[in-house]
Amino acid sequence: MDKTENPCQYGLSRECFSKYPQWAKQAFAYRLLHFLLPDAVASKLPGGLDKALIGPGSNVPGEISDIPGVVIPPDFDISPGSGLSDLPPSFTPGGTSNITAPSGSGPVAPLYTSPFSPGPAHGGGRSPLPPLVWAERRPAGDADAAWYRAVSDLTGQYLFVASARLYTSDDFGVSWTERQPAGAVDKLWYSIASDATGKYLTACYYPGRLWTSDDFGVSWTERQPLGAGDKSWRGVAANYAGAALVVCVYNGRLYTSGDYGASVTERQPIDNNNYYWECAASDLSGNKLIACCDWKRLYTSADGGVSWTERRPGGDLDLRWLRCISDSNGINFMVCTSAGRLYTSADSGVTWSERSPAGAGDKSWVGIAGDNSGIVLVAGVDGGRLWIAEDSGVTWVEARPAGDVNKTWRCLASNAVGSLIVAGATGGRLYVGRR
Repeated sequence: MDKTENPCQYGLSRECFSKYPQWAKQAFAYRLLHFLLPDAVASKLPGGLDKALIGPGSNVPGEISDIPGVVIPPDFDISPGSGLSDLPPSFTPGGTSNITAPSGSGPVAPLYTSPFSPGPAHGGGRSPLPPLVWAERRPAGDADAAWYRAVSDLTGQYLFVASARLYTSDDFGVSWTERQPAGAVDKLWYSIASDATGKYLTACYYPGRLWTSDDFGVSWTERQPLGAGDKSWRGVAANYAGAALVVCVYNGRLYTSGDYGASVTERQPIDNNNYYWECAASDLSGNKLIACCDWKRLYTSADGGVSWTERRPGGDLDLRWLRCISDSNGINFMVCTSAGRLYTSADSGVTWSERSPAGAGDKSWVGIAGDNSGIVLVAGVDGGRLWIAEDSGVTWVEARPAGDVNKTWRCLASNAVGSLIVAGATGGRLYVGRR
């Protein structure tokens, strides 16, 4: 069946339930399960729930059939070589607001990616989150380190942190293993990105090389999409599957990749000149992107990087944009400057709200992170404090993993529901907070 003719093309609609009633019911339950349970739990349940739910008569590439949370309706053909980013948004793990029940029963309430999200049953309110309990972790031993970047899989089981070395954990940060993509030498590992499961990783050091791993960081492959030699790799972001990447070159260009970094396509949000591309973020599908340019502007894309729109959270000014993050759907963004303010957006970057966790005035924001819903947010100041919001950035509470002292909180990450937070201080220690 042609894609455009499939009644489930745009989600579990009444037409989809009418055409495939049994499959639609199973798909609804499956999608609900994968929003309520992390993959680490769902994979232990019977019935192959760690695989995509494939309807009869469909033609699906093998790499898609292995991704939990994905639904493919009956009689749907997907061309060979397609990735998760090629699927309609209603098929991917990212969104379920377009689900409606069978005719006569009315719409189904939207499902939320975080159990702490405001749900219709609570009249727009939400239950308070349990407090974070912090524990110091020592990937590099009993010593201070220049913790720079961190990333988590959806569950928080697989964690990855970067300083002069790379470290991985497969037990929620309790124990760590050093990884040496570039050998047993110190490097400034500037950025690291992960797929949803922690299996596919991309890391870069500055200035230097780009590396990818397809086995949770055990082994690594150097990528040379721009040819041999060191490049000023600065930022990297990945979609749910880890194949669709956005990579930044400082005083260079912005690139996207659809094959785990083996090759890249140059993108020109501004024009055909070099710029100081500092960071990028992606939604789960890899379609909605945000990229920040140091000493310049912010740019968003809704088509995987083909076209871009300039955004102006701080007004019509060139600013020192340093970090940007996205929720799972590319709707909620947070960005910060290294000499200015913190901003959030709830409409894919069209409008912005200034946030002032540390009080009014410019601050040197150096680290931000968030859960998949954009509700739980974390922000760190250079030589200051760590701040956490549980309402999409409206109100903030100071967190003190290291006690009542100022630190440079640059290395931050959250799992999908904000129940696990990684916080590393430059020139200090690494901490993991769990609820």
